[in-house]
Amino acid sequence: KASKICVAYENLERFFPKGKMILTGNPVRQDLIDIDSKRAEAIQYFNLDSKKKTLLVLGGSLGARRVNQLIEKELENILSQNVQVIWQCGKLYLEDYKKYNKENVQVVAFIERMDLVYAAADVIISRAGASSVSELCIVGKPVIFIPSPNVAEDHQTKNAQAIVDK
Repeated sequence: KASKICVAYENLERFFPKGKMILTGNPVRQDLIDIDSKRAEAIQYFNLDSKKKTLLVLGGSLGARRVNQLIEKELENILSQNVQVIWQCGKLYLEDYKKYNKENVQVVAFIERMDLVYAAADVIISRAGASSVSELCIVGKPVIFIPSPNVAEDHQTKNAQAIVDK
């Protein structure tokens, strides 16, 4: 029997004995701890204009069809706001969306340097998976969460709501 149980979220008493739980949160990448000091490196790494705001769109490694459709539909409106976009569309959707690669728009399947892309971003649109929510809390940037409707027990909506309720 475990003497202590590390949990990522509060209110899990229905699953574990209250006296054994320790609220630790989810593990996050250590390179996210001090992203503010990486902004200049990030701007250079992604070849961005330091005078423009950057919108980061994250759909997960496979991609998020509805998020991609939303960005596609609103891309011209977004660009009319004098911003630049880093759009991680996922490997399943790169062929569909790479045509939008142009000035002020970078469409990619996957991002290796999450620390730098978070440092470059001014606003982030993301799914609300547990790891994403935890990382974005550390990053401390404005985020628009779009929970996936295709997950067990609607947990992404619950993840996003937990942040709203704080």
